[in-house]
Amino acid sequence: EELQYRRALIKKVRDLGRKHDWKGVVEATVPECSSPDGCSPLVRSAYMEASIHLGTPGMTERFVAPLRADATPVGEAEALAFLNKRAEYVRHVEGILASVDPQKAEANEANNAAWAAVLMPGMPPQPEKVLALARRGVDKAASPERATFMNTLGIALYRLKRDADAISTLTATQKLHSEPLNWPCLAMAYKRQGKTAEAEKWASRYRTFTDDTFGLPERNRIESLIFLRELNEALPPKKQPASARVKAESDNPICPALHVPDGSLRLRAE
Repeated sequence: EELQYRRALIKKVRDLGRKHDWKGVVEATVPECSSPDGCSPLVRSAYMEASIHLGTPGMTERFVAPLRADATPVGEAEALAFLNKRAEYVRHVEGILASVDPQKAEANEANNAAWAAVLMPGMPPQPEKVLALARRGVDKAASPERATFMNTLGIALYRLKRDADAISTLTATQKLHSEPLNWPCLAMAYKRQGKTAEAEKWASRYRTFTDDTFGLPERNRIESLIFLRELNEALPPKKQPASARVKAESDNPICPALHVPDGSLRLRAE
């Protein structure tokens, strides 16, 4: 009976999230999340994300707390990117880049440093070093990791405004493995090339992905939301509910809505 209740609650919460009914999500999850036994990770994540959309004070920091608790350089970079704290993010990334040699780094080390540097819009610190690290990751990657590391390289190329190379790399990555984080940068690269139809196709696919993955645990969700915010600023949705604009306490928008099946998101090895 308890299991049936939880399954029904999760289904209800995710359906409300797909509709961007943030108030409905909070109302549905508050009873469980305030109980002595606590709530499941999925319900807690949905409650916090909906609360962020509604502008609840302190919720963005709570949402990134699991990443920060891991105390990894990449996790901290993702937390700062999600919180839109660019100055702190750049300082943190500079520290990561200073500790890694593109000529000697192992595949994971090179990829993680490059990934940390390409999370926020705009030119990354030390762009040529970031690109060299991304290439090093791909060159040294074992077969299972290659698609993920090619995604990092494609995003790095997009950050350096090499849109044709970014599209080529991300398209090749798609052939190895359909990676949702390819899609927003494909959309934005095509937009910069003036190819509106292609841009809208990939943007729509990514927004559907983020809607369908609403309620995933915080660690899995933050990468998706970082790129959704950037995508929605570059290609505003044609019909966007007023509630879909999210604001952090610093008055910076945190991604509007989320979308792909569970398990499709990747976590980068440390």
